[in-house]
Amino acid sequence: MFKLLKLYILLMHMNKIMEKIDLKDRRILHELDYDSRQSFSMIGKKVGLHKNVVNYRIKRLQEKGIIENFYTVIDTFKLGYNSLRFYITYQNMNPDIRIDLIQYFVDNKFTWWVGSFEGDYDLAVLFWVNDLHDFFPFGNVTRYDLL
Repeated sequence: MFKLLKLYILLMHMNKIMEKIDLKDRRILHELDYDSRQSFSMIGKKVGLHKNVVNYRIKRLQEKGIIENFYTVIDTFKLGYNSLRFYITYQNMNPDIRIDLIQYFVDNKFTWWVGSFEGDYDLAVLFWVNDLHDFFPFGNVTRYDLL
């Protein structure tokens, strides 16, 4: 009974924090998620609003912090690159070795992005390579150096 009461209080608190948005705002968010470069007119046609209303609603969503940023998703394959990912879980590793490992990947010419996490994986590394044959020696050396 006590756990149920705590859950109810938590949900009530979250309900106060959560922003209320209507169906039109949700549809605008859906369209922006699909293609954030669409014009306000195009979004307006899809959601049934005038472009000025769409503009106003998007600005309001930004002010509320619901929309924080717009970003670009790059199709690496169209640029001639293959995208490879390493997901690493640490085992018995001290902080100095972690820093060295992260720096090892940051300094590599194939590395595009390095992220350190808490959860299922401790480190994720994204590589862009033109030719997998060029990456193969690095991948093999790295795999055996990490063991």
